[in-house]
Amino acid sequence: MAKFLGKYQFGAHYFDFGTMELRNSKEQLVPLRAQSTDVLAELLQHSGRLVTKSDLMEQVWSDTFVTDDSLVKCISDIRKALGDDGSLLVTVPKRGYRLDLSLIHISEPTRQY
Repeated sequence: MAKFLGKYQFGAHYFDFGTMELRNSKEQLVPLRAQSTDVLAELLQHSGRLVTKSDLMEQVWSDTFVTDDSLVKCISDIRKALGDDGSLLVTVPKRGYRLDLSLIHISEPTRQY
């Protein structure tokens, strides 16, 4: 799924595309459900740009039928995990979502030998 490789910082959080883990500034794991993690990864890969609801549904639930409620729950989970009041993860009514942040690439993926 992830086009990005390695670890990225945004604000007080880190996201590792290799392990698909969100961590806080103290490097503590921030728990997220698998689907919420996938939605976050997709939004991070397109940070600063609108990601439509249909694109998110297709990327995260391509082989499963789910309602918009599943996506709304994931967005709620992400906001809670980031401590966001809606200014970082912006809802664009009837269209989708946009993460208003800058990603800083801080490490390459760990190589397995």
